[in-house]
Amino acid sequence: MSKDNKYHFIIKFVDFRTRYISDEAKALPAKEMLAQDYRLHQLQKLMNFIRRLETSDGSEKSSDNFLVEIDLSPFESTEDMIRQSPNLLTPISSPEITTEKARQQTITSSIQNFFDSRESSHHDTTIQLFIATFSYDFRLLFRAITTFVTQLTEFLQELNQSSVNLQITLLEDLVYIERPYIMENKHKNFFKNIINNYSDESHVDGFSSGGIHITATVESSNAIMNEWGEGDTKLVKILEFQHPYDRVESYWYRILNEIPFSEMFNQGNKVPRLISIQSVEDPIVGRPLYRHPNDEEPPNIEMIPLVREIMALVEQSTGVRGLNHVLIQHYRDGRDNIAQHSDKTLDIDKETPILNLSFGCSREMFIQNKQNRNRKEKIPLQHGECVIFGLLSNQYWYHEVPKDVTMSKDPLFGTSRVSFTFRKIATFVHSETGCLIGQGSPFKTINDYILRQSHSSDDPSEQTTTRQDLINAFGKENRQSKDFNWEEVYGQGFLIK
Repeated sequence: MSKDNKYHFIIKFVDFRTRYISDEAKALPAKEMLAQDYRLHQLQKLMNFIRRLETSDGSEKSSDNFLVEIDLSPFESTEDMIRQSPNLLTPISSPEITTEKARQQTITSSIQNFFDSRESSHHDTTIQLFIATFSYDFRLLFRAITTFVTQLTEFLQELNQSSVNLQITLLEDLVYIERPYIMENKHKNFFKNIINNYSDESHVDGFSSGGIHITATVESSNAIMNEWGEGDTKLVKILEFQHPYDRVESYWYRILNEIPFSEMFNQGNKVPRLISIQSVEDPIVGRPLYRHPNDEEPPNIEMIPLVREIMALVEQSTGVRGLNHVLIQHYRDGRDNIAQHSDKTLDIDKETPILNLSFGCSREMFIQNKQNRNRKEKIPLQHGECVIFGLLSNQYWYHEVPKDVTMSKDPLFGTSRVSFTFRKIATFVHSETGCLIGQGSPFKTINDYILRQSHSSDDPSEQTTTRQDLINAFGKENRQSKDFNWEEVYGQGFLIK
């Protein structure tokens, strides 16, 4: 039992036929088996997360009783389930259910023990059900879920628990699907039907039955844990950017009118978004420089007061200090996007994550593992929230913001989103000599440059590598993950600007 009178369960509906056959009764392709393995991996992470929640009060109780697995294999169809009228609250465990070491304790006995352990049964209580669906028969799944919720509601009423909030969360990343996050109509309709089943006109925010208030949402396991990629990526809400409305409106007006946006080109093509690059010049080593593959980009200007103000609030909210560079991108509508890539870390401080703050309309960032393309996760990019993107995630995962032609128009933001990608840059353009100094340069300090100058008749800023060498190095980082050796690829430094 957690401190906030909230009890958590993972309800896993499994169909072992799914492991071996698809809708066409053919053997599952290898890629689907990899996706299945990834879903099991995510489920185990979620279980560990809930175990921490359940023991957050410092109790020593073992909280392994929150997983309930319901085997749908015996039912040939929805009609077969109706005919058999199974009691899903006391499922018969299959011998194959061993991977998560689920306890045989039923959900009813767990809830009974939960209420018995409380001093009073008259306080509001929330029972959170996280539903994972390992079956391809969505009609059967819908029937199973609604039957389970109905039986659970009746059980709570029998316990005379009239002040219980039953929260149902469908785990969109733990649903049977052949390609991650490529939803077909059957998936969308399944989610929609479950949500609609527990809402009505008189209860906009949910559905009530005999005093039990029921709500249903769709969310990913990553969003619940606030953890993506390699575990070093998370979301932080920055309340100063979210309310009151007058302040949000003021920020938005200033962003659109004070930031100088320009076009940028890559391989001769105009990128589908507008760009502004700003930084804070260091009085000793010069202006921070972030290099990435492009043909032509806007000038790197001194950070304007508005952006400094925003950056200070980001540092305060995330605890990340020393930011000195920002790439601001204006996505004008759902057609504007950024293709799949990894950020180039030649010039990024090795100890500091990348921060991405969203203003305006919501979009979605998808990250995809470089080695297993069936590992794909979705990060919601909502107004006033900042993604702390860890460098390990950047090394092992691609990220992108794809097109979204279905997005609706917001009364304030229209169809626009502005992102602020803040970084701590460790390479600088020296203000006096124009030479590159720092992490991504052959001259790690200004003294290295001076020493080279005093011992050589050559111009120390002379290019020893070509632009193509730099592009090739960027390409290696973009393609490689565990085999990428930063020192081997970038360690010698580049003088190409």
